[in-house]
Amino acid sequence: MQNIDFYSGKETRVVNNVAMLRDADNIARLDALYKKEAYKNKKRVSRLLSLIIALCIISFTTGLVMGIKFASGSNASLIDNTTAHLISGMRSKVAGAINSNVRTEKGAPKAVFPKEEYPYVIRLSKNFNSQESKEISQFLSKNGHTVIVSQKEKNYRLYVGPYKEQRDAESAIKLLQNYKKKNWFEKAEVIKR
Repeated sequence: MQNIDFYSGKETRVVNNVAMLRDADNIARLDALYKKEAYKNKKRVSRLLSLIIALCIISFTTGLVMGIKFASGSNASLIDNTTAHLISGMRSKVAGAINSNVRTEKGAPKAVFPKEEYPYVIRLSKNFNSQESKEISQFLSKNGHTVIVSQKEKNYRLYVGPYKEQRDAESAIKLLQNYKKKNWFEKAEVIKR
């Protein structure tokens, strides 16, 4: 009713017929489609550009190697003898450096705690089942102790340590007995391995 002029009887507002033909949802959908297509095109262009750069590098390197080979003659090698000798020896040097940290001269694995250096351990007096041994070893490991687990049939024996000196092992027993779960460590004793 507000669009009618009461004196003339005509509409006062000019209606834009073109605007009525446009669909706002369609425009929004087309905009999202254009953005998606632009993103896909950027990805295609970047892949294509990466491929072209890789081919250029490969062709340049091949041309360089072939040029050196043909310029120096058919009997000449690409690498001089000194470089070839250094490169061939590098593999054995690296392998030797890695293996020297792990193996002794005889080829046997190095002991982490050799018995000669670390003769003392704390033996927990009782045999434990699988679940108990896991629980106790996790508890001790979380508190900074080294745990050795040995299995005999279905039972497990737990050792804490090893220690260099007996007094270190005895002080560790006192520390174990101060934990809340004392029943695990009641009859722990220091033994020599």
